[in-house]
Amino acid sequence: MNHTRYPFGLPHSRESSRPPNRPPKHEEEKHPPRPHNARPQRPPPLAFVSLGLTQFEDVQHNRYEVVRDVLGGPGLYSMLGARILAGYARRREIGYLGVVGVDGLPQRELDRLLAWDTQFLVVGERRQETTRAVVKYEEYPSQPFRLATWHFATPPLHPHTLPAFHSRPQFSSASSIHLFGAPALITSQITTLLELRGPAAPRPLLVWEPDPTTLTAHTLPSYLNACKLVDVFSPSDVELTKLFSLLPQGTQVPRFRAREIEHYAKLLLEEGIGPTGHGTLVVRAGAHGCLVAGRRQVPEMVWLPAYYRGENAGAVVDVTVAGSVFLGALAYALSVAGLGMVDVVQAARLATVAASFKVERVGLPRVVRSAAGEEFWNGVSMAQRWPRYLRGVEGVVYRPASDR
Repeated sequence: MNHTRYPFGLPHSRESSRPPNRPPKHEEEKHPPRPHNARPQRPPPLAFVSLGLTQFEDVQHNRYEVVRDVLGGPGLYSMLGARILAGYARRREIGYLGVVGVDGLPQRELDRLLAWDTQFLVVGERRQETTRAVVKYEEYPSQPFRLATWHFATPPLHPHTLPAFHSRPQFSSASSIHLFGAPALITSQITTLLELRGPAAPRPLLVWEPDPTTLTAHTLPSYLNACKLVDVFSPSDVELTKLFSLLPQGTQVPRFRAREIEHYAKLLLEEGIGPTGHGTLVVRAGAHGCLVAGRRQVPEMVWLPAYYRGENAGAVVDVTVAGSVFLGALAYALSVAGLGMVDVVQAARLATVAASFKVERVGLPRVVRSAAGEEFWNGVSMAQRWPRYLRGVEGVVYRPASDR
């Protein structure tokens, strides 16, 4: 495979001299028109679905006021990551069942989500409000957006328990599935999924994003057990540190230490990830990039830099749920790895680029589509951004500097 060529959707176009935020004339993405007498087409099998949450978030950064009622959630934004990577031509391979409460979703945001034209379904829960969370960041010299606190303000609404999920086999039969939650919830979700799929169905690729409120040394045994059920486990560097250290609950992790993260990663790999023990650990480290680790990987641990770093780091506006965007893209990339398109490190590179579109703004990125079918997120296409990132990482051994 030629790694410099973008492997999904349209082949990458050469970068032109036009400003990146002013692509040629585009149309706002709309549902494709259907002929008057056309029969509804059966949607294609899903390559990706998420069992994560849709939620409203109150986000506070150390240097900013609180931004309230931002539409977020790991489920919704992992769908975004997969959708960015799939491109317009393969958009219908992406699915998500979003659960909202009596307050519903703002019509403007709902219209934008539907315009992505995925297999996206909104289900209403009339007994409570949509899931709400409060996110607060602290500012450190090397990482301005380091997560300090994260908690639910309302009980979370999970999709896997709903009749709508059970009655729609396209969701449970997806080839890759993004999971979000604590070990007990993940175990329950996987049990439900496998029962719905039946014994003859192939096992899906399972990517687990842990609930950040549940990682402590006391929960380590349950996390180690649940890791054996998934193919990819992906905590943040802060979450991994809290899981293996003896810090009291509520204590902040003030410093990033690459060597410490590598040590914890080795311990986790020795315990085993996945049914065979040869699964993958991906540690998301924000401005420091990510660590991809696996017992069958050569080398066993590979650091990848963030898309925005150094003098370009000022482009980062908000990193909330960027990790979920990353994991949605990662899961989708790995779901087509059977076609010989990507390996896990290449999938993480693609996911890094996909997540860059989220950090440039608060909330959902904007997308427009050219007449040729190329999509521009925040004014730039994935096919343009991908080779820019590769030029800075291929042939380079990267290891992030630790905080002083």
